[in-house]
Amino acid sequence: LTEEDAKALVEKAENAYNALKEKAGDTEALKAKIEEAASYSEDNFKPDNCAALAEAVDNAQKALAGSEALTAKQVDELSTAIDTAIAGLIKVGTPSIIQQDTMTASSPCSHAGNEAKYAIDGNTSSIWHTIWSSSEGQMPVISENGRDNYITLDLGENKSVTRLYISAKTGFF
Repeated sequence: LTEEDAKALVEKAENAYNALKEKAGDTEALKAKIEEAASYSEDNFKPDNCAALAEAVDNAQKALAGSEALTAKQVDELSTAIDTAIAGLIKVGTPSIIQQDTMTASSPCSHAGNEAKYAIDGNTSSIWHTIWSSSEGQMPVISENGRDNYITLDLGENKSVTRLYISAKTGFF
């Protein structure tokens, strides 16, 4: 046995002793938390939220099935993860607001200083506007094959949109 091996064994023994000194966690409370999570039907909530809850429950179940006793800190972390996932559940059909910082706007034809990004900046004083003078370039043409007068909103991912709120420029509508 080398000195290095002996130091490693002593360190391992000290770690085991310290782990034994830690307060054991209340695994019954964690089991109750898992049971509570099971009461939430996946049919009622958005799939991505259910996936987060399933992951938190799976982690807790794996920890309970492990050969080592759980500390109070571990039980608390696992319970908190389940609580956080439950709090994040959103019922199917519940509208959610798409955050401005997750989307981008573009347009093939914008007036200088009124680019498409201003349509979604949250500032009612700024606007998106197409070119309105031929001195700025080709005027937009609304036609099947022409240079369309439109704006594209990229939401960052596929989303179902049920409402779109538009603030028109004051004095024009």
